[in-house]
Amino acid sequence: MMEKRKPTAALAVSILIFTGAPGVAQIPEGFEVAQVTFDPEFWDSGVSINNCGEIVFHKRMGMPVETTEIFLYDNGRLTRLTDDNYHDAFPDNNDLGTIVWGRAVDGETQLVRYVNGESTIMGSSAGGPQINNLSHIVAYEANDGNCGAGATVYHYHDDVFEVITDNDFSNQSVQNNDSDWITWTQFDFCVDPWESEVMLFIGGDTIQLTQGQITPRSPHINNLGEVVWGSRTETGGSLLTLWKDGVSTMITDWGLAPRINDLSEIAFHRWHEDNSTWQVWLYRGAEILQITDEPFWNSSMDINNWTEIPWVAGNFPNSDLMLMRRIRTGEADFDGHIDLKDAAAFQNCMTGPGDFDGTTGGFDRLCDCRFLDIDHDRDVDRDDYALFAAAMTGPQ
Repeated sequence: MMEKRKPTAALAVSILIFTGAPGVAQIPEGFEVAQVTFDPEFWDSGVSINNCGEIVFHKRMGMPVETTEIFLYDNGRLTRLTDDNYHDAFPDNNDLGTIVWGRAVDGETQLVRYVNGESTIMGSSAGGPQINNLSHIVAYEANDGNCGAGATVYHYHDDVFEVITDNDFSNQSVQNNDSDWITWTQFDFCVDPWESEVMLFIGGDTIQLTQGQITPRSPHINNLGEVVWGSRTETGGSLLTLWKDGVSTMITDWGLAPRINDLSEIAFHRWHEDNSTWQVWLYRGAEILQITDEPFWNSSMDINNWTEIPWVAGNFPNSDLMLMRRIRTGEADFDGHIDLKDAAAFQNCMTGPGDFDGTTGGFDRLCDCRFLDIDHDRDVDRDDYALFAAAMTGPQ
């Protein structure tokens, strides 16, 4: 139960920057697209990003699923966290740097938690664990219900595994927020065609959010209590629905697999029939922007509260990790000015020079201070200050 493992060595990372993307892609002002990984012979997927800009994902490094390993990318450094003969997949991370993922070992499933460089087996899990900033974990575990394809949602908190669902349905795609609200998809595979509903657990009560939609699924929840999900239409199309305070609103009549941040911005997929590809789109209230436009799949994306979006570019089994990130101009708060507030933040973020060599150097967990690491070398020092001082626009 308490097996612990340490990560392998960090890997050097070269970053290729794009100021835009081919075709009609619309990268928002103040952002750039960076290619994070360059090994298209492998398959990257299962992407999650926290508000520190740290990205966890799994990489399938061969045809057997046992070659799937967990990786962490942080500000130019790529670290391989697992190196075993197990199927390690679908990680999630919180702002504290704690990471969870599912592992398959000899036909059994395990929930793994990674803290301060060591991984611990927490219990069993069918996959898809999620962790909030309280370090509370939600996941689902297979059972014998629902025609042999049942699954139970559970909540791990305060050293207790709490069962959330008590039915014979297949409860999957579970998500939680920092208030311990939990949402998931309840599948019924005993009917043909199969059916599903989106569920929400609040303070001991379970609410069914959907009624009459065709196969709603893959809900995601933010800290405002907003839940967004995708569903199908009678004509084979798709749509996104947003639930808040008991009211459901259609966001767009074209989209699936949404992810929502605390600004109510939604990253999602759209299927493009003309070239049979998934592309990444961004909903920002008054506008909907197409982030990718390539002749291959762009999928498995996430979004954080800085509107940074990682995704996987390429068709299975060949893909790489991409990142739409903030351009580092010297702003700490991105209010449109480089002024005395940013100077105060810079002073608080000063680390001094590191020894970044692309592998193990630099400083760990710069988090929000990463925006003041203007030269992308994992420290905030005099080199960054020279760039910062030259960019200052004056006090506001």
